[in-house]
Amino acid sequence: MRPLALGLICLLAACGKSPSGPTPPPPGPPAAPHVDASGEWTGAFTYATCVGDRNCAFRLGRGGRFALRLTQSASSVTGLFLGDTVIGPVDVSGTVEADGSVRLAGTFVSAAPRDLVKSRKVEFSGLRLDAATGLAGQFTYEVTLGYEGIRATYGGTIASAEHRSLSTVPDLSGTWTGRFLVRGCIVTGSPVCSPYSDGTVEYLDLTLTGSGAAISGELKPVSDRIPLSGRANGATVELDGFRPAAPGALQLRVIGLAATADVYGRLSGRFTYVTQFNQMTTTYDIELIQVVKTL
Repeated sequence: MRPLALGLICLLAACGKSPSGPTPPPPGPPAAPHVDASGEWTGAFTYATCVGDRNCAFRLGRGGRFALRLTQSASSVTGLFLGDTVIGPVDVSGTVEADGSVRLAGTFVSAAPRDLVKSRKVEFSGLRLDAATGLAGQFTYEVTLGYEGIRATYGGTIASAEHRSLSTVPDLSGTWTGRFLVRGCIVTGSPVCSPYSDGTVEYLDLTLTGSGAAISGELKPVSDRIPLSGRANGATVELDGFRPAAPGALQLRVIGLAATADVYGRLSGRFTYVTQFNQMTTTYDIELIQVVKTL
């Protein structure tokens, strides 16, 4: 009886060993990597719908150009969408889904009361990488303009897109287009600032060429043209310009245009703009807004 009792006690106590729990299940397969949607996608789309634009009859069924410039961290994507003449730039963000589709949307709301462009909005559906066309999907783009709150909505179907990597140091050379905001105005020889006043928002184009540190170009605020020259340092540029004029004509000067480009091709900065006509001199403090590198 004694050996039997000792054996029973040893069995219950596991002979001094700690009891073990259930065996954990083997690890599952690793999560599938996210589709990489990063880079610059440039391509063509077709206007599938159009509402609120007096030229809708002309646009429907016709093609346009677009660009998506995206960076990605895990499943999160961030970037910029821009298109042809009626498709202005919008910052976008979203996620890459497990099925490979990309949820992407963005909104721009102007903070300048006198801005003609009050808001822009874009939303993509069915967006995904495609082996045959590069990129496939649809988007809806809406713009609201200041004149009587006119709203136009466009639906686009992506036809094809080419891909390339985004440069970590943006190339400053090329054409940049967007708008400028008058932050302040000082005038001598006249009771009012002219042709722009404080809070005015107008369109501009900027063309830059050069290699290395030396850079030159032309600034076109509205319809004026001012030659520029200066220096570039990485993604930052500093420029000055002067357009002389005969007596009785308008003289234009750009002072200290300092701007920086980001990886998405957005240019931000400020400069002083001086116009002189006879005895009137007007000095503007100008801020670049929604200036982007064109397609």
